[in-house]
Order: sequence, then structure tokens, then C-alpha cells
Amino acid sequence: MTTSLPSSPFNVYANAHSEFSTFVGALSSQASHPVTLKGTIDAKLNLGIFGQRALNGIAFNNKVVIDGLNNLDIGYKTVLDINLLSATQATMGSVLSIVNPSKLSLKLGDVSFNTAIASGHIGVSTIKGLTLVPGPNVVLSTTVLDTTLPATNDFLNGQLTQAQTLLLTGYAQSSANPALNGGLAALNSHTVVPIGLGAFSQAPHKDWSLKVLSTTGSSKKVEIKATFQSPYYGLPVKFVGAGDFAEASSGATLFNIDDSLNFEVSGTGSTTVTFTATLALSFTAANKPIYQQWVNAANANGKLPLEFPLWLPKVIVGNDGVTREVDWGVGFSGSIAVGPDFASILGFFP
Repeated sequence: MTTSLPSSPFNVYANAHSEFSTFVGALSSQASHPVTLKGTIDAKLNLGIFGQRALNGIAFNNKVVIDGLNNLDIGYKTVLDINLLSATQATMGSVLSIVNPSKLSLKLGDVSFNTAIASGHIGVSTIKGLTLVPGPNVVLSTTVLDTTLPATNDFLNGQLTQAQTLLLTGYAQSSANPALNGGLAALNSHTVVPIGLGAFSQAPHKDWSLKVLSTTGSSKKVEIKATFQSPYYGLPVKFVGAGDFAEASSGATLFNIDDSLNFEVSGTGSTTVTFTATLALSFTAANKPIYQQWVNAANANGKLPLEFPLWLPKVIVGNDGVTREVDWGVGFSGSIAVGPDFASILGFFP
């Protein structure tokens, strides 16, 4: 006779925290762990024409092997931001992929790990509200870096020249939950940080276009349309501020984005947004040759070269409520579509 059990709470008695910590430690650090299930079950047999018969208190005692986390398979995806907190501390926000090889869904709460490279300790990495479902999980990690340590400088200075291995180990305060803490302290994992601290899963923006308005001559405002998507491996994004921005086209800055730009996008979708931007160059005789070059290029190609030497917008990633100043300019090179109206920009010169 076989049966299945519905989802049910797993209660740990106060006097069993030590045993439970040992259990969590085994699940965290081993590929599998045996568990004995003991108890009784009541059954009701349908005997057809002979009616039904109740069998109460059927005892069972069975050993079940549970797949463990095997020290976690942690993949490093990309850096979000690095911010100096003080003369001795900096924070590094990262996107990680954690594979849960077990069939268990685990809610571990806030979890922290000592973080080191080969030359020594660099700080502590924290994942807030860590929930692991079976298979791959994309999570946010914040590492508080101790910039007084030689190893931290080794890590930051080496990011552009070599891949680096981060060693992540549990410790006595890895979790605020006393029943979990002892077990998580047994965890010992690592992840490899690629050269340049990783890359986007996809470009954060695409399909740019520009429209000249009838008021552009007096306001220097133009209308921009662009499509935005999450570059953070399936994590949603909320755009909260244009931040420091410079956009270059044809060797000179064309426009600066206004704070009229705001949007939210899921981790897998995209959104097309219309917003305003301010032309960087005023309508003076000295700037007219540059505008003439842009108009000539627009007339010939219907587009202008587009790149972002500096764009540090403020965003919230993954609904964690933390506003981050991220880099959305690095590596982007494309074009912005312009229509026949772009030539009217020459009429704004005195």
C-alpha cells in the first residue's frame, strides 16, 4: 500500500534545536541525508459488496533518503553596484544563481556568509529573505566589504584583469534563527566572479527614437521613446530616477534624460516608455555646425549613432526596496531613430 502526504508544517520543539541544527547542517553540506519517519495512520478500506472497514493505528517505520543542498551550487551573475559607506567600508550588490538540488522548498530568512578570496577575508555577504525552491533560484546578495583589508583591495583591483573565486562559509551568526544557525554554519561554498564583475542577461534598453517638438526651440525639450527590459536574470526592475547621465551621438552629447522617465518592468517582460529629454547643446552659432552634421546623418540614414559613456540611473531590483545607482551605459552601442522632423531643428537658430 502506498500513499502521499499533503504539505504540512514541520514543527521543531524547543528542546530539539540541537538535533535540528545537526539535521540542517547535514542537509546543507551533504548530497543526501537519511531520515526515519515513524508514526501511525488510520485507513479505511472499501471492500465493495462487503462494505467498508476501518483500520486504525497502523504503525509505520520507514527510512527515507532526502536530497541535500550539497553546499549549494552558487553561480555569480553580475554586480549591481559598489558604494562606499565610509573610509573603511563599501557595499557590493550582486545577482547570484543558487541551484537547489533537493526536492525541498526552503524558507531560510536572512542568511549571511563570511566571504573571502584566496588571499584572505574581505567581508560578509547577506541574502535577505532567502527562499530556495527545487532547481535554480536567482537571488540578490549584498556584501559589506572591509576596505582596510589587503585582500579586499586585491579583489577590487583584480576585477578587471582576472576571474576571482569567492569563498562563502557559514559562521556562528549566519542566521538569526537559532534552530537554523548551527546547521548553516556547516555550509562551505564558493562562486567564481568573472572578469569585470559579470554581465547583463540582456541589454537594459533598446529601440530608441527621438521626436522634435514645436516647443523644442524655446525649451530644448525633445520627446524620446525607448523600450526597457530587466538585465538582471529574471528579477523585476523599478526605475526611480534618471541619475547622472550623459549620452553621446556623433562625438558630442545629444541630450540628457529628464526625471520624467519612470517605469516598472517584470523580470521577463518589457515596456515601451515615452518621456522627455533636454538637448545638451544650445542653439548658438558655435553649435550650428554640429547640429548640421546630425541633420545630414539623419537625412541619409534615418538614425543617429547612440552610446552611453555615463548613465547611472537609480533603480530598485527584485522588490527589495533598496535604491541602487547602477551602470546602464557600459557596453551599449547602437542608434536612435529620427524622422524627417529632425531637420526642423535647424530652424531654431537665430
